[in-house]
Amino acid sequence: FLFCTIILKLLLIPSGTQMWTFLHMVHLPVSILIPLIFVFIDFGVTTFVAVGVIVLIMIPQVYFSTRMSAAIKRYLGSNDIRNKITNETIQGMRVVKFSGLESVFIDRIQKTRLPQCWDSFWYTFFVQIVAVFTRSMERDLNAAIIPTYVYANDIPQSEFTVRIMPNLGFIRQMTRETRLIPQYIQAALMILVGLQRIEEFLLLPELKREVHQIPDDAENVALTIEKGYFAWGDPIEIPMTVAEREKMKKEMDKRRKQQKIEQYRKKDNGDKNAELNGLLFDGQKHDNEGQQLTKMPHTVFSQQIQASQEPSDTPTPSISVTPSPSPTIETPFNEQIKEQQKNKKLHLHNINLQLPKGSLTMIIGAVGSGKSSLGSAIIGDIERQSGEVKYDGQIAYCPQTPWINNNTVQGNITFGSVYDEEKYNEVIHVCALEPDFQILPAGDMTAIGEKGVNLSGGQKARIQLARAVYSDRDIYILDDPLSAVDAHVGRFLFDECIDGRLKGKTRLLMTNQLQFLEKANNVILLKSGRIIAQGTYAELNAQGIDLSKYIIKNMKKKKKEEDINIDEENKIINELENQIIQEGDEQVLQQQQQSNEERKDLKDASAIQAGKQIHTEEEFETQSVPWSQYWGFFCTVIPSFGRPLYALLIVVLEIFQVGQNWWLGIIGSNTIIPQVSYGWKIGIYALAILILVLLLLIHAIVAAFGQKRSNWIIHNRLLDTIMKSPSSFFDTTPMGRILNRLTGDLTMVDLNLYTLFSGVLMMIMG
Repeated sequence: FLFCTIILKLLLIPSGTQMWTFLHMVHLPVSILIPLIFVFIDFGVTTFVAVGVIVLIMIPQVYFSTRMSAAIKRYLGSNDIRNKITNETIQGMRVVKFSGLESVFIDRIQKTRLPQCWDSFWYTFFVQIVAVFTRSMERDLNAAIIPTYVYANDIPQSEFTVRIMPNLGFIRQMTRETRLIPQYIQAALMILVGLQRIEEFLLLPELKREVHQIPDDAENVALTIEKGYFAWGDPIEIPMTVAEREKMKKEMDKRRKQQKIEQYRKKDNGDKNAELNGLLFDGQKHDNEGQQLTKMPHTVFSQQIQASQEPSDTPTPSISVTPSPSPTIETPFNEQIKEQQKNKKLHLHNINLQLPKGSLTMIIGAVGSGKSSLGSAIIGDIERQSGEVKYDGQIAYCPQTPWINNNTVQGNITFGSVYDEEKYNEVIHVCALEPDFQILPAGDMTAIGEKGVNLSGGQKARIQLARAVYSDRDIYILDDPLSAVDAHVGRFLFDECIDGRLKGKTRLLMTNQLQFLEKANNVILLKSGRIIAQGTYAELNAQGIDLSKYIIKNMKKKKKEEDINIDEENKIINELENQIIQEGDEQVLQQQQQSNEERKDLKDASAIQAGKQIHTEEEFETQSVPWSQYWGFFCTVIPSFGRPLYALLIVVLEIFQVGQNWWLGIIGSNTIIPQVSYGWKIGIYALAILILVLLLLIHAIVAAFGQKRSNWIIHNRLLDTIMKSPSSFFDTTPMGRILNRLTGDLTMVDLNLYTLFSGVLMMIMG
């Protein structure tokens, strides 16, 4: 099982844009070797000191690069968890807002954001450390090779400028390319980690795709299943670590003790009905006097845990967790129970059925009996363990949960097929969509929001049904399309569409509308994933199969439908819709069409235009970025009390960088600062380089903490703004656009923005 956000995240890996770094890394050794040869010509064996310094600098760079790789992997792992929770929250934003749970979900997402911020802290810290070694490499080489060459060859001060300074240009050229090493490493790690994640995804087990087989009697039979056994694929199992097991055990012990104390407290207060909420021993409970334990029948999970109870000669029984109506404490153990229940397979056992061409087959059964699973098995969504599935023709499938595309109503119905006006009008008539087109602001050209947010459940079901009918396939699998509509609308859809327009097609209808059983050519009764009976309605009655227990509730619903006064209902719903539903004569239909034309003429042009474009246009900043944006980002990096200190650090850092270059120029002069001797000038130069390295290390630590603070603040501000936006914002803004801001864009901010900002700031100060 893979979350959609994980797959989308793989598409955002910047492998193509970062490939230029590999080209630069190829000629990096050449850029270092050639200047080193020229230095060797003048400095001789002293050059090996420079080689030693380069090696000493490269060793920690390699070490910290591996730490960077580990940090970026942890960051991306935490990012997947946060993206999953964020995606679930945004997708269910209507429920969150209707329940007033914005703050709860904000806290939940922030809890997953905190470890990610620490991962970005360590990643930034290691990047800055590598940058310290890279930026100081030229000065480190100067500090090592100049004193060594001067004292080894006894170079006088008068010859310092002539014999030393020309070779410093070669050293600078040699180290110039090394300044980009942190960027190379950063880009390479992003690419390598990304490619590794893509490789893991591509190496996952493939879905079983089998060759389409045609039934033996293809002239008369449209679909057959013979001895079919089907099961949902196993989810990916995540093994528990020892630490997680210990934590789960401690949580369970703590919870057991708390509930036991609460139980005895209730008993002391005289509460005779007190029970252990959600915690029983071997499915049993205690009474007040310690009599024989009473058996409880509905234990759902059991795990052996060494319980710390009162001393006893008997072995410690197993602890069983059972559901309780009262609120329980959420623990990892509860989550483990939920995962165990959720990961149970849904099976279809020994399925044998045959759908003759042009027949209507109905599948009935209780909730969870496997009706929807059977439809999924036919189209290949469920893995076939054994048996054969054969069909002749093209299949149109209507799932129980309607799938609506972000398109116009007409676009959802035609769905890429050639538009045929006559066929289209007939389809929307048999699917009872004409009254809805009068209500929608732009009729059938109304744009449908994300997941059909501006449509009712019945409208989505009928649009999906209309899409299937318009596609004109050979076999129709209709998974309870009548459940989302009213009873009288369901009657109209069945008579005019399923048993009308589609008559002559092969139809497999999963439904609980059992009043239509008599019109089926074949009825299949499912129970626990097995076919327990099938045949015509009369044949099932002749076999003594009592369908009354399945239809008793439905018969009451049918009687209630017959007792509805249509005249009273007209006061509540649209009169035109009732005229269609009551199957009026041609004159009524003609009046309805005339009324449609009149209402279309009276529609306001602005309302129509608004209906055609439900999504707002995405705004882009053009030209230059305002300075206020830079200042706003700087404020998220450094708190107000630390901004003067940070500015002072940058100024001092630049003073030492510029000052040591100036000091290097006066070492060979006797006239500038003559009070300082030749040897002391060389020593002060080396000391200045050491102080500069320490300042760069301090800046690296400040940068890491600033990056973490900035990531936390920017994410929280963005999340708070989105979560507190009105519901209309989510209706007019595509979910992909929102999730892209919270996933891909935020990742770029986390990993790259401060590094670029710091570089620009250094360049300005320098």
